[in-house]
Amino acid sequence: MENEKPTRPQSDVPDVVDSNPINLEYDTKHAKRGIAVIFNQVNFKNLEKRNGSDKDCDSIHKTLIHLGFDVRVHKDSKQSEIKNELTTIANEDHSNNDCFMLVIMTHGEENTLHASDKIFEQNLLWENFIGANCPTLIGKPKLFFIQACRGRSFDGGV
Repeated sequence: MENEKPTRPQSDVPDVVDSNPINLEYDTKHAKRGIAVIFNQVNFKNLEKRNGSDKDCDSIHKTLIHLGFDVRVHKDSKQSEIKNELTTIANEDHSNNDCFMLVIMTHGEENTLHASDKIFEQNLLWENFIGANCPTLIGKPKLFFIQACRGRSFDGGV
């Protein structure tokens, strides 16, 4: 009994027996955390002002700086400005970055978001960062956070 090896508890998760297992962790040992871009849409051409959004933006900005991100904040961007900024960032070299993050705070509808001047499809946010469009981010996490209503129902908050 003294020489018996302890047995592992039974698990529903199968042992990995493949000679080429999938790596379930990202490499986060690059020189930089990465770029975090924040689009804070407060004022709109044809919609009501988003009161309180600046406070949220400041809190997110401080947190991301603390986490080591290169944070770029844009306020009340037009749709063309958002598109141009995302294209510029996607064309940068992310080889030394752990990841990419985007935060947008705005008004929204089902599958669409509002720039300060007009509405746009939400896939505009990530289409520049998929696969060959941004090769230095392949295999790295790309995090997208959308703070927006998705319809006309009122949420009383808490």
